[in-house]
Amino acid sequence: MSKKIFWDFSLNIIASGIKTVGLQLVTYPILARMYTSDYYGVILTQMGICNTITVTFGNALNNVRLIQNERYKKCNQEGDFNLFVILACVLAALTSGVSSWLIAKDILIAVCLMFVNILGVIRTYYEVGPRLELKYTKVLRGNVLTALGYIVGTFLLKFGFSWPMAFLLGELLGSLYLLNASHLVHERLYRTTMFYQTGKAYLYLLLSTGIANITTYLDRFFLYPIMGSAAVSTYTVASIVGKCIGIIATPVAGVLLSYYAQSNYQMSSGKYYSQSIFMGGIALIFIIGIAPFSPFITKILYPTLFEGASRYIFWANTAAVIGTLGGMFSPAILKFVEPYWQIFITALYSVVYLVSAYILTTEFGLIGFCAAAIIANGSKCGLLLLLGKRIDNEREDIL
Repeated sequence: MSKKIFWDFSLNIIASGIKTVGLQLVTYPILARMYTSDYYGVILTQMGICNTITVTFGNALNNVRLIQNERYKKCNQEGDFNLFVILACVLAALTSGVSSWLIAKDILIAVCLMFVNILGVIRTYYEVGPRLELKYTKVLRGNVLTALGYIVGTFLLKFGFSWPMAFLLGELLGSLYLLNASHLVHERLYRTTMFYQTGKAYLYLLLSTGIANITTYLDRFFLYPIMGSAAVSTYTVASIVGKCIGIIATPVAGVLLSYYAQSNYQMSSGKYYSQSIFMGGIALIFIIGIAPFSPFITKILYPTLFEGASRYIFWANTAAVIGTLGGMFSPAILKFVEPYWQIFITALYSVVYLVSAYILTTEFGLIGFCAAAIIANGSKCGLLLLLGKRIDNEREDIL
Protein backbone atom coordinates (compact mmCIF):
# COMPACT_ATOMS: atom_id res chain seq x y z
CA MET A 1 0.00 0.00 0.00
CA SER A 2 1.46 3.37 -1.02
CA LYS A 3 1.91 6.18 1.48
CA LYS A 4 -0.77 8.21 -0.33
CA ILE A 5 -3.39 5.45 -0.06
CA PHE A 6 -2.48 4.76 3.58
CA TRP A 7 -2.77 8.47 4.38
CA ASP A 8 -6.18 8.71 2.66
CA PHE A 9 -7.47 5.69 4.59
CA SER A 10 -6.18 7.21 7.83
CA LEU A 11 -7.72 10.62 7.19
CA ASN A 12 -11.09 9.12 6.28
CA ILE A 13 -11.13 6.90 9.37
CA ILE A 14 -10.20 9.85 11.58
CA ALA A 15 -12.87 11.99 9.90
CA SER A 16 -15.58 9.41 10.53
CA GLY A 17 -14.22 8.73 14.02
CA ILE A 18 -14.58 12.39 14.97
CA LYS A 19 -18.19 12.45 13.83
CA THR A 20 -18.81 9.18 15.65
CA VAL A 21 -17.39 10.64 18.86
CA GLY A 22 -19.76 13.59 18.56
CA LEU A 23 -22.80 11.37 18.12
CA GLN A 24 -22.09 8.19 20.06
CA LEU A 25 -20.07 9.57 22.96
CA VAL A 26 -21.88 12.87 23.49
CA THR A 27 -25.25 13.32 21.75
CA TYR A 28 -26.91 9.92 22.15
CA PRO A 29 -25.71 9.24 25.73
CA ILE A 30 -26.96 12.69 26.84
CA LEU A 31 -30.32 12.09 25.14
CA ALA A 32 -30.51 8.71 26.91
CA ARG A 33 -30.04 10.46 30.24
CA MET A 34 -32.55 13.23 29.45
CA TYR A 35 -35.43 10.97 28.44
CA THR A 36 -37.05 7.75 29.57
CA SER A 37 -36.11 4.44 27.97
CA ASP A 38 -39.41 4.40 26.09
CA TYR A 39 -39.06 7.92 24.64
CA TYR A 40 -35.38 7.39 23.89
CA GLY A 41 -36.46 4.39 21.81
CA VAL A 42 -38.84 6.69 19.90
CA ILE A 43 -35.95 9.12 19.23
CA LEU A 44 -33.74 6.26 18.02
CA THR A 45 -36.48 5.02 15.68
CA GLN A 46 -37.02 8.49 14.21
CA MET A 47 -33.29 9.04 13.73
CA GLY A 48 -33.00 5.57 12.18
CA ILE A 49 -35.54 6.69 9.58
CA CYS A 50 -33.69 9.99 9.07
CA ASN A 51 -30.33 8.27 8.64
CA THR A 52 -31.85 5.77 6.22
CA ILE A 53 -33.32 8.58 4.11
CA THR A 54 -30.13 10.67 4.13
CA VAL A 55 -27.82 7.81 3.22
CA THR A 56 -30.23 6.36 0.65
CA PHE A 57 -30.72 9.58 -1.32
CA GLY A 58 -27.38 11.29 -0.62
CA ASN A 59 -24.88 8.47 -0.50
CA ALA A 60 -26.40 6.63 -3.46
CA LEU A 61 -25.97 9.79 -5.56
CA ASN A 62 -22.45 10.17 -4.19
CA ASN A 63 -21.61 6.64 -5.35
CA VAL A 64 -23.19 7.15 -8.77
CA ARG A 65 -21.04 10.24 -9.23
CA LEU A 66 -17.91 8.29 -8.28
CA ILE A 67 -18.77 5.54 -10.74
CA GLN A 68 -19.90 7.77 -13.64
CA ASN A 69 -17.49 10.66 -13.24
CA GLU A 70 -14.91 9.44 -15.76
CA ARG A 71 -17.58 9.04 -18.44
CA TYR A 72 -18.84 12.60 -17.88
CA LYS A 73 -15.27 13.90 -18.13
CA LYS A 74 -14.65 12.03 -21.38
CA CYS A 75 -17.86 13.44 -22.88
CA ASN A 76 -17.17 16.92 -21.44
CA GLN A 77 -20.67 17.16 -19.97
CA GLU A 78 -22.08 18.41 -16.67
CA GLY A 79 -25.36 19.44 -15.09
CA ASP A 80 -27.29 16.26 -14.33
CA PHE A 81 -26.13 15.78 -10.76
CA ASN A 82 -27.29 19.12 -9.37
CA LEU A 83 -30.72 18.33 -10.81
CA PHE A 84 -30.63 15.00 -9.00
CA VAL A 85 -29.60 16.77 -5.76
CA ILE A 86 -32.71 18.96 -5.91
CA LEU A 87 -34.93 15.95 -6.57
CA ALA A 88 -33.26 14.00 -3.74
CA CYS A 89 -33.76 16.88 -1.26
CA VAL A 90 -37.47 17.17 -2.10
CA LEU A 91 -38.06 13.42 -1.75
CA ALA A 92 -36.02 13.23 1.46
CA ALA A 93 -37.96 16.11 3.01
CA LEU A 94 -41.33 14.58 2.16
CA THR A 95 -40.53 11.07 3.36
CA SER A 96 -38.89 12.24 6.60
CA GLY A 97 -41.63 14.73 7.41
CA VAL A 98 -44.46 12.24 6.90
CA SER A 99 -42.74 9.38 8.77
CA SER A 100 -41.81 11.60 11.72
CA TRP A 101 -45.36 12.92 11.99
CA LEU A 102 -46.79 9.39 11.96
CA ILE A 103 -44.49 8.30 14.80
CA ALA A 104 -44.43 11.36 17.10
CA LYS A 105 -47.48 13.42 16.04
CA ASP A 106 -45.39 16.55 16.68
CA ILE A 107 -45.31 19.12 13.86
CA LEU A 108 -42.24 20.96 15.19
CA ILE A 109 -40.17 17.77 15.35
CA ALA A 110 -41.40 16.73 11.90
CA VAL A 111 -40.38 20.07 10.34
CA CYS A 112 -36.99 20.04 12.08
CA LEU A 113 -36.26 16.51 10.86
CA MET A 114 -37.22 17.54 7.32
CA PHE A 115 -34.44 20.12 7.41
CA VAL A 116 -32.06 17.62 9.02
CA ASN A 117 -32.61 15.34 6.02
CA ILE A 118 -32.30 18.08 3.41
CA LEU A 119 -28.99 19.23 4.89
CA GLY A 120 -27.87 15.61 5.33
CA VAL A 121 -28.44 14.86 1.63
CA ILE A 122 -26.51 18.00 0.65
CA ARG A 123 -23.61 17.14 2.96
CA THR A 124 -23.50 13.50 1.92
CA TYR A 125 -23.55 14.18 -1.83
CA TYR A 126 -21.17 17.16 -2.03
CA GLU A 127 -18.59 15.25 -0.01
CA VAL A 128 -17.96 13.46 -3.31
CA GLY A 129 -16.12 16.56 -4.58
CA PRO A 130 -13.13 16.15 -2.27
CA ARG A 131 -13.29 12.38 -2.77
CA LEU A 132 -12.98 12.69 -6.53
CA GLU A 133 -9.94 14.91 -6.02
CA LEU A 134 -8.63 12.51 -3.33
CA LYS A 135 -8.41 15.48 -0.95
CA TYR A 136 -9.43 13.82 2.29
CA THR A 137 -8.29 16.74 4.43
CA LYS A 138 -11.46 18.51 3.26
CA VAL A 139 -13.55 15.50 4.28
CA LEU A 140 -11.87 15.66 7.69
CA ARG A 141 -12.65 19.36 8.12
CA GLY A 142 -16.27 18.82 7.13
CA ASN A 143 -16.68 16.05 9.70
CA VAL A 144 -14.97 18.10 12.42
CA LEU A 145 -17.51 20.88 11.85
CA THR A 146 -20.38 18.37 11.75
CA ALA A 147 -19.28 16.81 15.05
CA LEU A 148 -18.85 20.26 16.61
CA GLY A 149 -22.39 21.11 15.54
CA TYR A 150 -23.73 17.91 17.10
CA ILE A 151 -22.00 18.67 20.41
CA VAL A 152 -23.01 22.34 20.56
CA GLY A 153 -26.56 21.48 19.48
CA THR A 154 -26.78 18.84 22.22
CA PHE A 155 -25.83 21.33 24.92
CA LEU A 156 -28.39 23.81 23.54
CA LEU A 157 -31.06 21.33 24.63
CA LYS A 158 -30.42 22.50 28.20
CA PHE A 159 -31.90 25.85 27.18
CA GLY A 160 -35.22 24.41 26.08
CA PHE A 161 -34.59 23.55 22.42
CA SER A 162 -36.27 20.46 21.01
CA TRP A 163 -34.04 17.37 20.64
CA PRO A 164 -33.69 17.56 16.80
CA MET A 165 -31.57 20.71 17.35
CA ALA A 166 -28.64 18.45 18.27
CA PHE A 167 -28.67 16.94 14.76
CA LEU A 168 -29.82 20.03 12.86
CA LEU A 169 -26.85 22.19 13.85
CA GLY A 170 -24.36 19.46 12.97
CA GLU A 171 -25.82 18.91 9.49
CA LEU A 172 -25.98 22.68 8.92
CA LEU A 173 -22.30 23.29 9.67
CA GLY A 174 -21.16 20.24 7.71
CA SER A 175 -23.23 21.03 4.62
CA LEU A 176 -22.22 24.71 4.57
CA TYR A 177 -18.55 23.76 4.63
CA LEU A 178 -18.86 21.18 1.85
CA LEU A 179 -20.92 23.53 -0.32
CA ASN A 180 -17.99 25.94 -0.08
CA ALA A 181 -15.27 23.27 -0.45
CA SER A 182 -16.75 21.26 -3.34
CA HIS A 183 -16.39 22.50 -6.92
CA LEU A 184 -19.42 20.43 -7.90
CA VAL A 185 -21.88 22.97 -6.54
CA HIS A 186 -20.82 25.35 -9.34
CA GLU A 187 -21.89 22.94 -12.07
CA ARG A 188 -24.83 24.26 -14.07
CA LEU A 189 -28.36 22.92 -13.84
CA TYR A 190 -28.66 21.20 -17.19
CA ARG A 191 -29.97 17.89 -18.46
CA THR A 192 -27.30 16.19 -20.56
CA THR A 193 -27.57 13.30 -23.01
CA MET A 194 -26.45 11.01 -20.17
CA PHE A 195 -29.31 12.05 -17.86
CA TYR A 196 -31.47 8.95 -18.33
CA GLN A 197 -28.54 6.54 -18.12
CA THR A 198 -27.36 8.18 -14.88
CA GLY A 199 -30.95 8.25 -13.62
CA LYS A 200 -31.21 4.52 -14.25
CA ALA A 201 -27.98 3.90 -12.33
CA TYR A 202 -29.24 6.15 -9.50
CA LEU A 203 -32.51 4.23 -9.36
CA TYR A 204 -30.65 0.93 -9.08
CA LEU A 205 -28.60 2.28 -6.18
CA LEU A 206 -31.60 3.96 -4.55
CA LEU A 207 -33.35 0.60 -4.41
CA SER A 208 -30.34 -1.40 -3.23
CA THR A 209 -29.06 1.29 -0.84
CA GLY A 210 -32.54 1.90 0.52
CA ILE A 211 -33.12 -1.77 1.28
CA ALA A 212 -29.62 -2.10 2.73
CA ASN A 213 -30.09 0.89 5.02
CA ILE A 214 -33.50 -0.23 6.15
CA THR A 215 -31.88 -3.46 7.27
CA THR A 216 -29.08 -1.46 8.92
CA TYR A 217 -31.72 0.01 11.21
CA LEU A 218 -33.91 -3.08 11.24
CA ASP A 219 -33.30 -3.40 14.97
CA ARG A 220 -35.29 -0.18 15.36
CA PHE A 221 -37.87 -0.66 12.60
CA PHE A 222 -38.58 -4.29 13.51
CA LEU A 223 -38.38 -4.09 17.29
CA TYR A 224 -40.38 -0.86 17.66
CA PRO A 225 -43.74 -2.34 16.51
CA ILE A 226 -43.03 -5.90 17.74
CA MET A 227 -41.49 -5.38 21.19
CA GLY A 228 -41.88 -1.65 21.84
CA SER A 229 -39.56 1.36 22.10
CA ALA A 230 -37.83 0.09 25.27
CA ALA A 231 -36.53 -2.94 23.32
CA VAL A 232 -35.14 -0.54 20.71
CA SER A 233 -33.20 1.24 23.45
CA THR A 234 -31.91 -2.02 24.92
CA TYR A 235 -30.64 -3.52 21.65
CA THR A 236 -29.13 -0.24 20.42
CA VAL A 237 -27.20 0.19 23.66
CA ALA A 238 -26.07 -3.47 23.61
CA SER A 239 -24.64 -3.11 20.09
CA ILE A 240 -23.12 0.36 20.52
CA VAL A 241 -19.43 -0.66 20.56
CA GLY A 242 -19.75 -2.82 17.43
CA LYS A 243 -21.70 -0.12 15.63
CA CYS A 244 -19.08 2.48 16.53
CA ILE A 245 -16.47 0.24 14.93
CA GLY A 246 -18.72 -0.03 11.89
CA ILE A 247 -19.17 3.72 11.64
CA ILE A 248 -15.41 4.21 11.85
CA ALA A 249 -14.59 1.38 9.42
CA THR A 250 -17.23 2.26 6.81
CA PRO A 251 -15.17 5.19 5.43
CA VAL A 252 -12.57 2.66 4.32
CA ALA A 253 -15.21 1.41 1.86
CA GLY A 254 -15.63 4.98 0.65
CA VAL A 255 -11.91 5.34 0.03
CA LEU A 256 -11.85 2.01 -1.81
CA LEU A 257 -14.64 3.15 -4.13
CA SER A 258 -12.84 6.47 -4.71
CA TYR A 259 -9.76 4.59 -5.88
CA TYR A 260 -11.80 2.09 -7.90
CA ALA A 261 -13.34 5.11 -9.68
CA GLN A 262 -9.94 6.26 -10.96
CA SER A 263 -9.46 5.48 -14.67
CA ASN A 264 -6.15 3.68 -14.15
CA TYR A 265 -7.34 1.27 -11.42
CA GLN A 266 -7.21 -2.42 -12.38
CA MET A 267 -9.30 -4.99 -10.49
CA SER A 268 -9.44 -8.79 -10.69
CA SER A 269 -11.18 -11.59 -8.82
CA GLY A 270 -7.88 -12.61 -7.23
CA LYS A 271 -7.23 -9.11 -5.92
CA TYR A 272 -10.79 -8.93 -4.57
CA TYR A 273 -10.43 -12.19 -2.64
CA SER A 274 -7.03 -11.14 -1.26
CA GLN A 275 -8.58 -7.92 0.05
CA SER A 276 -11.55 -9.85 1.45
CA ILE A 277 -9.37 -12.34 3.36
CA PHE A 278 -7.46 -9.44 4.93
CA MET A 279 -10.70 -7.66 5.90
CA GLY A 280 -12.16 -10.88 7.33
CA GLY A 281 -9.11 -11.33 9.54
CA ILE A 282 -9.43 -7.78 10.85
CA ALA A 283 -13.13 -8.36 11.60
CA LEU A 284 -12.33 -11.53 13.57
CA ILE A 285 -9.72 -9.64 15.59
CA PHE A 286 -12.30 -6.97 16.40
CA ILE A 287 -14.93 -9.51 17.49
CA ILE A 288 -12.48 -11.20 19.86
CA GLY A 289 -10.73 -8.00 20.93
CA ILE A 290 -13.76 -5.93 21.92
CA ALA A 291 -15.45 -8.70 23.95
CA PRO A 292 -13.68 -7.92 27.28
CA PHE A 293 -14.07 -4.14 26.94
CA SER A 294 -17.59 -3.77 25.55
CA PRO A 295 -19.47 -4.08 28.88
CA PHE A 296 -17.16 -1.56 30.55
CA ILE A 297 -17.52 1.00 27.73
CA THR A 298 -21.27 0.47 27.48
CA LYS A 299 -21.75 1.00 31.21
CA ILE A 300 -19.82 4.29 31.10
CA LEU A 301 -21.84 5.62 28.16
CA TYR A 302 -25.27 4.35 29.20
CA PRO A 303 -25.34 3.76 32.96
CA THR A 304 -29.15 3.97 33.15
CA LEU A 305 -29.69 1.37 30.39
CA PHE A 306 -26.71 -0.94 30.94
CA GLU A 307 -28.36 -3.49 33.22
CA GLY A 308 -31.06 -4.39 30.72
CA ALA A 309 -28.62 -4.53 27.81
CA SER A 310 -25.72 -6.40 29.44
CA ARG A 311 -26.73 -9.97 28.52
CA TYR A 312 -26.96 -9.10 24.81
CA ILE A 313 -23.71 -7.16 24.41
CA PHE A 314 -21.42 -9.83 22.93
CA TRP A 315 -23.94 -11.16 20.41
CA ALA A 316 -25.23 -7.75 19.35
CA ASN A 317 -21.69 -6.46 18.80
CA THR A 318 -20.74 -9.59 16.86
CA ALA A 319 -23.70 -9.01 14.53
CA ALA A 320 -22.66 -5.36 14.06
CA VAL A 321 -19.05 -6.25 13.16
CA ILE A 322 -20.15 -8.91 10.64
CA GLY A 323 -22.49 -6.33 9.12
CA THR A 324 -19.56 -3.94 8.77
CA LEU A 325 -17.55 -6.66 7.03
CA GLY A 326 -20.31 -6.94 4.42
CA GLY A 327 -20.02 -3.20 3.85
CA MET A 328 -16.28 -3.61 3.25
CA PHE A 329 -16.87 -6.35 0.66
CA SER A 330 -19.39 -4.22 -1.26
CA PRO A 331 -17.42 -1.44 -3.08
CA ALA A 332 -15.71 -3.73 -5.60
CA ILE A 333 -19.01 -5.48 -6.34
CA LEU A 334 -20.69 -2.08 -6.74
CA LYS A 335 -18.07 -0.88 -9.22
CA PHE A 336 -17.16 -4.00 -11.19
CA VAL A 337 -20.29 -6.20 -11.21
CA GLU A 338 -23.62 -5.54 -12.95
CA PRO A 339 -25.82 -3.21 -10.84
CA TYR A 340 -28.87 -5.49 -10.78
CA TRP A 341 -26.92 -7.81 -8.48
CA GLN A 342 -27.02 -5.08 -5.82
CA ILE A 343 -30.80 -5.25 -5.73
CA PHE A 344 -30.75 -9.06 -5.68
CA ILE A 345 -28.32 -9.18 -2.73
CA THR A 346 -30.11 -6.56 -0.66
CA ALA A 347 -33.53 -8.08 -1.36
CA LEU A 348 -32.40 -11.60 -0.44
CA TYR A 349 -30.58 -10.27 2.61
CA SER A 350 -33.73 -8.45 3.73
CA VAL A 351 -35.86 -11.58 3.34
CA VAL A 352 -33.38 -13.68 5.36
CA TYR A 353 -33.20 -10.96 8.02
CA LEU A 354 -36.95 -10.45 8.36
CA VAL A 355 -37.90 -14.13 8.32
CA SER A 356 -35.20 -15.21 10.77
CA ALA A 357 -35.85 -12.16 12.98
CA TYR A 358 -39.57 -12.88 13.16
CA ILE A 359 -39.13 -16.58 13.92
CA LEU A 360 -36.29 -16.22 16.43
CA THR A 361 -37.53 -13.05 18.14
CA THR A 362 -41.03 -14.39 18.77
CA GLU A 363 -39.49 -17.58 20.18
CA PHE A 364 -36.46 -16.25 22.11
CA GLY A 365 -36.91 -12.46 22.42
CA LEU A 366 -33.94 -10.12 21.98
CA ILE A 367 -31.35 -12.88 22.08
CA GLY A 368 -33.17 -14.43 19.13
CA PHE A 369 -33.00 -11.12 17.28
CA CYS A 370 -29.21 -11.05 17.86
CA ALA A 371 -28.96 -14.53 16.30
CA ALA A 372 -31.06 -13.43 13.33
CA ALA A 373 -28.77 -10.44 12.74
CA ILE A 374 -25.70 -12.70 12.77
CA ILE A 375 -27.32 -15.15 10.33
CA ALA A 376 -28.43 -12.40 7.93
CA ASN A 377 -25.14 -10.47 7.97
CA GLY A 378 -23.15 -13.67 7.53
CA SER A 379 -25.34 -14.65 4.57
CA LYS A 380 -24.73 -11.27 2.94
CA CYS A 381 -20.97 -11.65 3.29
CA GLY A 382 -21.18 -15.08 1.66
CA LEU A 383 -23.21 -13.77 -1.28
CA LEU A 384 -20.79 -10.89 -1.88
CA LEU A 385 -17.86 -13.30 -1.88
CA LEU A 386 -19.61 -15.50 -4.44
CA LEU A 387 -20.19 -12.47 -6.68
CA GLY A 388 -16.45 -11.75 -6.62
CA LYS A 389 -16.14 -14.43 -9.30
CA ARG A 390 -18.04 -12.12 -11.69
CA ILE A 391 -15.50 -9.29 -11.51
CA ASP A 392 -14.33 -8.70 -15.06
CA ASN A 393 -11.46 -6.29 -15.49
CA GLU A 394 -12.14 -6.00 -19.21
CA ARG A 395 -15.58 -4.49 -18.64
CA GLU A 396 -15.06 -0.73 -18.89
CA ASP A 397 -18.36 0.39 -17.41
CA ILE A 398 -21.01 -1.83 -15.90
CA LEU A 399 -23.56 0.98 -15.78
